[in-house]
Amino acid sequence: MDELAAIHYALDDHWNASWFMQDGARPHRTPAVFDFLSEHFNDRVIALDYDKHTGSGMAWPPYSPDLTPCDFFLWGYLKRPGIPPNFTYNCGTQTTHQYSM
Repeated sequence: MDELAAIHYALDDHWNASWFMQDGARPHRTPAVFDFLSEHFNDRVIALDYDKHTGSGMAWPPYSPDLTPCDFFLWGYLKRPGIPPNFTYNCGTQTTHQYSM
């Protein structure tokens, strides 16, 4: 919950224009999670089965490269030969390097 408060604070005036985009992992698609998202984001949610549960929001379009550029570009690019093997992936939101001395 602290993370959500930090995001809300960072977005400040843009909070009501922000959408929450969720992956399709089964643990993220429970009624409790959908109720939480509905409470905090109203109908500004893009998630698999969210619209069926709440009657609002946007259904997750299957195989959409527009919504998941990391799945369609970044991870494949980072796995190419020549990319250092000590790359660390952090929850798909940021990529960091680990340098060894």
